Amino acid sequence: MSAWPTKYGSHASPSSSGTVVNAGACTLWLRGYLARVFSCENEAGESLVMKLSPPIALPEVEAAALRHWDGDGAARLRDFDREAGALLLDRIVPGAPLPPNDEALAITAAASVLRRLHAKPPPLDGVIPLMPEALVWWEGLARSEAEPLAVGTSLLPQAMAAARALAASTSAPLAIAST
Repeated sequence: MSAWPTKYGSHASPSSSGTVVNAGACTLWLRGYLARVFSCENEAGESLVMKLSPPIALPEVEAAALRHWDGDGAARLRDFDREAGALLLDRIVPGAPLPPNDEALAITAAASVLRRLHAKPPPLDGVIPLMPEALVWWEGLARSEAEPLAVGTSLLPQAMAAARALAASTSAPLAIAST
């Protein structure tokens, strides 16, 4: 795909300052619909992840959210290159996907993480979209790109209704960031 940056090669990650930071050897780990995720190890032996996302995935919003959470409930962002759509992250271990066809386990796991993420109020600087704006974008993307057999897809209508109800239930600012 021509949308994927190649200027950094497989052994480096870009930095926000425009310089190249050595991330060690990287190998393709996951190939999603919008992003490519590489498992990396730096020279110190630390496990890292480099995620390359096209502009439609709004990687700058993901980077802002990860900076905001700073590793509490989400992977810690090490570096970000907006031009390349590249995020360099600490790898979360075990890093395994949820088993298919176990929606109860998926909901429990997601609820636990969301509790931690929402414990810290969103910044009001406009970088991370607040709930009403984000819901419109997310719902359109989810409806057009959802994989019918993926865990949770059958729950999208219920999830959207719950998100709308949550947004209507408080005057506090709520944010959504896809990571």
